[in-house]
Amino acid sequence: MSKCMNGATKTALLESRAVLRLVGPDRYTFLQGLISQDIQLAMDGKPLFAAFLTPQGKYLFDFFVVPDGDALLIDCNNDQINDLVKRLSFYKMRSHVALEDTRKHFSVFALWGAASGHPRAFADPRLAEMGERLIIKKTDAASIATNKEESDYREWRYKNGVAEGLVEIETGHSTLLEINFDVLNAISWTKGCYMGQELTARTHYRGLIKKRYLPFKFEGLPPERHHNILHEGFDVARVMAIGKDYGLGLFHLEKIKPFIAEKRPLIHHGTTYDVRVPDYLKTKVYSENAQA
Repeated sequence: MSKCMNGATKTALLESRAVLRLVGPDRYTFLQGLISQDIQLAMDGKPLFAAFLTPQGKYLFDFFVVPDGDALLIDCNNDQINDLVKRLSFYKMRSHVALEDTRKHFSVFALWGAASGHPRAFADPRLAEMGERLIIKKTDAASIATNKEESDYREWRYKNGVAEGLVEIETGHSTLLEINFDVLNAISWTKGCYMGQELTARTHYRGLIKKRYLPFKFEGLPPERHHNILHEGFDVARVMAIGKDYGLGLFHLEKIKPFIAEKRPLIHHGTTYDVRVPDYLKTKVYSENAQA
């Protein structure tokens, strides 16, 4: 094990992730007009988490932007990288930037449970519970000893209500507030215009959030992704992601609140759903959509 790593740290190689390098003098201004978070964070040397939306304000991509010398590293889902390159290239126009496909050059690790002590690790900007991330050259990746699988990290994400990528989020349909990106530090409410800002801001300021992703622990028959969870014949949620014991669902807030308040499980088609509300989401779940 690397001398820099804390043995108590849970460490997993994220094979589902890939890294692009964005270089050029316009790299900051180029991203500023496209992503939901303020690029000033990266200019100050801080990694950020952001989303790229359709002009109508619906989710397309999520990724981390990490300052790295004279470049910005874009840590994104490998299944989305080709589409992301095409989309960014479309908006490049006269900007003095270049995208370098470095997916074969970098490895991405998740580190959680205890501080790693690795000098290149950075705190996950979404949520303290998500621990740290480490982007390192593949030639140096062998020095990082893993003690967990990516599936273990995915399960941890689900338990904390954190979705990412096109497998867990419907591209072109989901809004950022439905997928909790407003409380996962993915949105700046003070920056200038960006793609899809109008719907995102309007939904936020009017409080028109009827549904949110919530984590659940399940027992019994494993639920199927994109199947509806019913109670007395009415839709309560749609299953969006499934792990070993935990999953994520898009829940109607008013319909699920009684189950959460009474600590009562939801049972449908041989599956028991114990819906959990992480502390960072409690204010949102209980205060939003009072008029719905």
